[in-house]
Amino acid sequence: MQHSNDEGGEEDTRFIICPYGDSFTNATYVVRQLNKIVNNYWRGPWNSYCSAPKQVKDLWWNEFKRKFGWDETEEDKVRRIFKKKAGDHIRNVMNKAKRSQGKPNFITGDDWTEIKRIWESEKNMQMSEQNKKNRASSSLEGSATYTGGSINIGEHKKRIANELGTESTYTATFERTFQKKDKTWIGDRAKAIKEKYDELLMSTASSGDGGAASELVVDNMALWVEASSGMKRGKYLG
Repeated sequence: MQHSNDEGGEEDTRFIICPYGDSFTNATYVVRQLNKIVNNYWRGPWNSYCSAPKQVKDLWWNEFKRKFGWDETEEDKVRRIFKKKAGDHIRNVMNKAKRSQGKPNFITGDDWTEIKRIWESEKNMQMSEQNKKNRASSSLEGSATYTGGSINIGEHKKRIANELGTESTYTATFERTFQKKDKTWIGDRAKAIKEKYDELLMSTASSGDGGAASELVVDNMALWVEASSGMKRGKYLG
């Protein structure tokens, strides 16, 4: 559908569209034209909509506005759908190219070389991340994620001591640095270490003179080492 502009005496030849759910009316035609616009101005090693520079995304949008028109009150909806469809198109193109290792004809040779380099870098990062997960899962206790932020455990221990006015215990420091704010553990291994240490501490106390099995009474390094399965890469967890 074309739109007539009676005021200026010139006909607006843009095709009028309306948002419709997460797409447009006449979706097949509109999306096909949108994809052509992206392809025609694809001049860079971009493998996602977000990775394209702002000036290019603005160029795509302006070309889309030259071809299509809509009610001004629906501009935000149209632009949101435009971004989604452009992103879907780029993702589909890249997925197909990655599977086939074939260069799309609208991407330059230099850009294709750089895109493949990015893929290889991402592949290496994914492999590295998977290796970390594999190493963590190889432990019977599972994983333990540090929640202390940029502050190391030693500094957290000092801060706890200042807050309490007494030396921080293993348990207090460990809970501060391996628990969420709601006191749930980040990772099964951290939870298992704490439970194991409590059991060992209780067993040690009950086999002694009957004193309370409280870590406020004793911090036993040997028990912590046993509970945390010993030293790894020169450190004990916690």
